[in-house]
Amino acid sequence: MPIVCVCCDARLEPKNRRPFRGIALRLFVGARRNGPLSNSGFICNVCRMCFRSWRNNLEFVKILDRVEEECNENIADMDIEDHLYDEDSIIDKNDNEPMNTNFVTIPMNVTLSSHQQCSVCRKLPKSSMHTIPEEDRELLFIRSNILIPKGSRCCEDHVFNGRLRVETLNEVRPFKITDVDFSSTDILTRLNKFRDYYNSIRYFDFDPPFTMSEFDCYNLIGLSKSNFEDLIQSLTHSKINHSHNRSLRNAVGLFLTKLRLGISNKVLTTLFQFSNQKAVARTLDAVREVMILNFVPHHLGFNHISRQDVISSHSSPLATRLLTDQPNTVVLVIDGTYLYIQKSRNNQLQRRTFNMRKHRSLVKPMLITSTTGYILAVYGPYLSDSANNDAAIQKDILIHNKGNVLHWINEHDIIVVDRGFRDSTGVMRALGLDVCMPNFLKGRRRLDALEANRSRFISKIRWVVESANGRIKHFQWFNQTIQNSTLPKLSDYLQIACALINAYRAPAVSSFTHDDEIAAQMLACLHEPNTLRIRLNNETLQWTHADALDIVGFPILTIDHIRQITVGIFQLKQARSYVEEHCSTTNLANKIDFPLQICNSDRQLIRIRFQSLHISRKSYYTYAEFNQDQIVNSCCDCPGGDRKVGVCSHRAAAIWYLAFQRHSNEAAKIFPSGEYLQILDDSDSIDDFVESSDEDDFLYSLT
Repeated sequence: MPIVCVCCDARLEPKNRRPFRGIALRLFVGARRNGPLSNSGFICNVCRMCFRSWRNNLEFVKILDRVEEECNENIADMDIEDHLYDEDSIIDKNDNEPMNTNFVTIPMNVTLSSHQQCSVCRKLPKSSMHTIPEEDRELLFIRSNILIPKGSRCCEDHVFNGRLRVETLNEVRPFKITDVDFSSTDILTRLNKFRDYYNSIRYFDFDPPFTMSEFDCYNLIGLSKSNFEDLIQSLTHSKINHSHNRSLRNAVGLFLTKLRLGISNKVLTTLFQFSNQKAVARTLDAVREVMILNFVPHHLGFNHISRQDVISSHSSPLATRLLTDQPNTVVLVIDGTYLYIQKSRNNQLQRRTFNMRKHRSLVKPMLITSTTGYILAVYGPYLSDSANNDAAIQKDILIHNKGNVLHWINEHDIIVVDRGFRDSTGVMRALGLDVCMPNFLKGRRRLDALEANRSRFISKIRWVVESANGRIKHFQWFNQTIQNSTLPKLSDYLQIACALINAYRAPAVSSFTHDDEIAAQMLACLHEPNTLRIRLNNETLQWTHADALDIVGFPILTIDHIRQITVGIFQLKQARSYVEEHCSTTNLANKIDFPLQICNSDRQLIRIRFQSLHISRKSYYTYAEFNQDQIVNSCCDCPGGDRKVGVCSHRAAAIWYLAFQRHSNEAAKIFPSGEYLQILDDSDSIDDFVESSDEDDFLYSLT
């Protein structure tokens, strides 16, 4: 039924009507019509203008004012020129629906509405403007009680993918408070939208506007919000099915949460409000297949990156300078890791996956990285029995040219490995590759200085592959016992995790500021013999037991100077643990006993006996020769203790405490781990075979 003017019966358009209310307006219309007036309705703008002229007539002003005062009516003067906040610009209406003429007036917080000014920042934008979508207007009204008029616009910077940014929603402020007329239809519409919004609330929602904080997003999926948006863009054209309760964004968020936290499908069913566990499993499989097809090939494998890109963007200058002088040589680091799995009911599978070294069932992936930790390829997972050691896996990869590795590498490329690859060095050298591997003791107590120096060169470079293995374990799905039912998908999960690390994690080696200085220092010491070890071998020295307080002239060094001596931070991190055990206390801030021995013939030569970290029955003497300005020389009885390129952990502990820690005035750090020994129970060692009396034998027989 069309809406007509209560005064002239003209048909009214949505923009040409005003509410019919007020005693003065009713008197004006009643004088022009024969018959009763309705309690509600609308009046056209023409009749409204006539009413205002009549209302301002001097002959009626006083009379009408008195009538209004007696009736306690407050007639609001509605300015027809203020089209920005009229009823139809604020309330969305469907012209095809019948209009309910019963209204309620509510004061509302309303934003600025203009085609020239931004409704958010209220500035005149220099670029194009975007109309604020209805979804964001409704969301802001529900969450903040702020009404954005229909057709309001905002700057381009406030919009991402057609929706207002999350931070923009938090920046919107009301422009003024105005009375807004709501019909019963409008109120029902609002209630329905409130209901829909409430029913759509999820514990974890990755759909726009994606209101999750950066902190929560990273803790949940291991990616920042910008990285997640980039990942979604790469999967936008995938063929994953979209349903009313599972969007692409939420499906990917579900998969990343599974990978990051390692929680069960049963828990994911609750957190993401799925109907059952099978729906979660189907979603995980769909996302896994899509990522293997559309994401992994762009971030993992020898086909996704060229040799020149690895040399220019993913190679450490330190590693290149230490191992080669050829500019076009690639240095690759290879190592495997362990992924623990369940025991199998199948006897053969149980035997082939049981590792005698770890005494657990596990499988072994193999990683190939650059010298910055960038993962070039991941292979496996392999079985873990004696036939699948690191050397056997490496030969299998090279001989079968898995992942086109032989097409990518060139002759005289350098492969850095640990001692577990010793049985595959022949194959690698036969293919024209140069192999860098630490030396073996071969029955000796320790390496000579040159061998120890070369081993330090390799460990200085090889740690990046250990870092890459650790980054994979940051995805808790790999850091727990993996169910055997997921073994068919394990390879895909590995590739996806490595691709995510390459795409969105910073490289393990990102700063090359001091590489030239460190390389020059290490190369200068490579062929330098350890003169202190030579002296100890040639002389018979006598020692006197003493304490650190008895040393005279030991230099005081800064932590940066000590770091230059250690050529790294690992040994420096281990120093405190060795000193705490040596002093039998975790509180190193006070004056404590630090037992050592001083040479009788040379008061500036000391030795300290440190307990071995791994073997209780072993200990090593650490020697240090010094003057008032520097540590002249040092050595240790441990296998790598004679090297001149850096120092071992025992030498680092001695230098750190004597030259730095005991002189430090910093507040004591709290390390409670040493107190845990007092918390845990320790059973006494009691001999089971003790002499017993006849009475004891009698009691035993009764028992």
